[in-house]
Amino acid sequence: MDSFTSSILHYKASPKDIDIAVAAARQAFKTSWGKNVTGFERSRLINKLADLIEDHAQELAELESLNNGKPTIEVDNKTKLAFTRHDPIGVCGQM
Repeated sequence: MDSFTSSILHYKASPKDIDIAVAAARQAFKTSWGKNVTGFERSRLINKLADLIEDHAQELAELESLNNGKPTIEVDNKTKLAFTRHDPIGVCGQM
């Protein structure tokens, strides 16, 4: 929810949505990610994810700023993000 306007920024998943996502993740790990992907390939994919996060840092920072109501800060032409850390207790579903 946008802290300033109270508009909804994301879809709230139902317990069924979470169950479907968890089942898909478990199936992927059993069939492809966990058994058929080498450590080298996993490393390549994680680095690709890191590159995508860096490429979209401004957009992600603005979205997180709306999400938690904290401002983004620009330092040396790089966006820095102030965020609130929430440590889950038990199962946490997030997409």
